[in-house]
Amino acid sequence: MNINWKIRLKSLPFWAGMLSALVVFGQSIAPLFGLTIDFGPIQDAVNAILMLLVAWGVLVDPTTPKTADSGVTMAKTKIQETAQDVLKNNGGKE
Repeated sequence: MNINWKIRLKSLPFWAGMLSALVVFGQSIAPLFGLTIDFGPIQDAVNAILMLLVAWGVLVDPTTPKTADSGVTMAKTKIQETAQDVLKNNGGKE
């Protein structure tokens, strides 16, 4: 598993997703320690927003600008293809 951690750790979506996941995880294990975390009537809305942030952190590729995938990634037809394979198959064009 090759992950560019230097780039990922500088990514806002990564941290938003990671912190949201930790909050949801904390909510789920708190009862094991006798703690109750209650946001009152907005509990479900808070959890839904946190889970959207988790999904955002998982889905966004921090090596491309904004939230879009690169042209090479969009041109892939198989998960095993490398960028070199895509460029070779497309005549050097993304």
